[in-house]
Amino acid sequence: MTLAAVYLLLACLTAVVPGQQQPPPPPGQQPSVAAAAVPASRQADLVIIIPIHGPIDQVTVRSVKRRLSLAEQAGADTIIFELNTPGGQVDAALQICTAIKRSSITRTVAWINPDAYSAGVFIALACRQIIVSPACTLGDAAPIAIGMGGVSAPTGTLRAKIESPILAEIIDSARRRGYDEKLVQTFVIPEMELWLIENTATGDQMFVDHVEYKLIFGVEPTSSVVPRRLPPPIPDPSNSGKKIRPFFRQFQMPTTGAGGPLDREAIASEIEDAQFLPSSRPVLTSADRGQFILVEQVVDSATLLTIKEMDILRYGFGQDLLRSDTDIRTYYGAREVERFDASWSEGLTVFMTSFWVRGILIALMLLAALIEMTAPGVGLPGAVAIACLLVLLIAPALTGLASWWELAAILIGIILILAEVFVIPGFGVAGALGLALLFVGLIGTFIPNEPGHLFPQSQIDRDHAVVGLATIIASIFAVGIGAYFIRKQAGNLPIFNRMVLTTVNREPSDTILTAMGPSATQGMVTVGQIGRSITPLHPAGRAQFDDDILDVVCIEGFIDENQPIRVTEVSRFRIAVERAPTDAHT
Repeated sequence: MTLAAVYLLLACLTAVVPGQQQPPPPPGQQPSVAAAAVPASRQADLVIIIPIHGPIDQVTVRSVKRRLSLAEQAGADTIIFELNTPGGQVDAALQICTAIKRSSITRTVAWINPDAYSAGVFIALACRQIIVSPACTLGDAAPIAIGMGGVSAPTGTLRAKIESPILAEIIDSARRRGYDEKLVQTFVIPEMELWLIENTATGDQMFVDHVEYKLIFGVEPTSSVVPRRLPPPIPDPSNSGKKIRPFFRQFQMPTTGAGGPLDREAIASEIEDAQFLPSSRPVLTSADRGQFILVEQVVDSATLLTIKEMDILRYGFGQDLLRSDTDIRTYYGAREVERFDASWSEGLTVFMTSFWVRGILIALMLLAALIEMTAPGVGLPGAVAIACLLVLLIAPALTGLASWWELAAILIGIILILAEVFVIPGFGVAGALGLALLFVGLIGTFIPNEPGHLFPQSQIDRDHAVVGLATIIASIFAVGIGAYFIRKQAGNLPIFNRMVLTTVNREPSDTILTAMGPSATQGMVTVGQIGRSITPLHPAGRAQFDDDILDVVCIEGFIDENQPIRVTEVSRFRIAVERAPTDAHT
């Protein structure tokens, strides 16, 4: 055998050796997903994609839980949460994080496609893995407060109360998933400075804060460091090819366990006490001085960590860049990839429970009820008011925003108001109590339902209550403007002329009139004039004055048919009457 033949035989044998790796791609070039072999730890049979798009709220929680349950029933071995969200309600995001961590499907993946801001950061960190898409963004997760004065950044004790559950959640995620717990806090805390350092002997890299920087280098840190790019992540053989750095290794969850100015030390201690997993982060001492070099400043004291896809990968959050569902199928070697989208009814519920839609419904309900009470006999405004009320009750009930006590308060309030109008003359305790119950119940439908609690239990709940109060106040203001407009223009609006009768001949000598038009009752009746009811007045009905039949409103409860009545008020909107002495003559 010639030497050339031997070389040829060796080349052929090398080409078929199992597990032979392809040469690495050129620097800066992403590896081809299709060309990479799928390791056994990543191999999936059925991959379910659950998109989480748009603002995150209680409707999102219900939707994600429903779809996650369907994925478990379908036997999926990998769940991918496709994130494209500007953020949303903190409490809703925390509930989704809990659902992800408790799911029977342990391989959970966050696919940032294209953006995960604020609450989306918490969800991404809760997943076991993170993958990215081109030009995606992760970060900017500081909480904000929504109040009567608009949107603002909370301060002092309020900020501490809001931040504590958030920091506890993301630190727990960091310890479960192997992220640096100092780094994840810079998504939330704007004052927290962070630097990346590297051990000159081992090449290990870690993030350090202001105190640790001074401990390692013996000088105060500066913010004039020019960042330099890190080398590409290296494969970690102990984790089946996961691309991480030494200090970003996957933390294996144990099989047993139990779950003014800010005082950062007190907050950190409280958060640490709430942690289920121990910290795997190295503790630096003065003995480590001289063993590290500075790589770059990651974030300064005036910036929240917000990073693009390449930094997501090099800081150890993301594993790979995938562009499409096809890439996902290839990357996981999946037999099938399915999408479980939100249902159309969930989308409609999101729309119907948005604060501005609910504000419009509240204003429309109140305005329609006002028209029905001041212009009796119309019917259509009353139907509109009832329809708006049903939507205001049903939509929050379907999303967990309304519990039994809020619905009971609203219904009892309406009953008391109706009793005041139809049974009890005048306007007194029953009417005032009814209005109070109605408004308290409506405000309650803005607050997520907490079993066993009748009142807001956290600052987040109180923020929801403030939003509800602001929405109702704005609605009442809008009703006032609408009522003034109708009072001035009712007689000139064709829609009101079509809804009610202005002049209808009953008999040659009789005329049926309403009080909606500004001139419909002028000259017809006067205050003190005696007439007779021709229908029951409960409290609205019809009465006859001489040869005219008019729509009237009783101001003192019910009056039966064919009873003497006396006019007490004549206005553009109504003719008010009361019971007249039985010996009075029309």
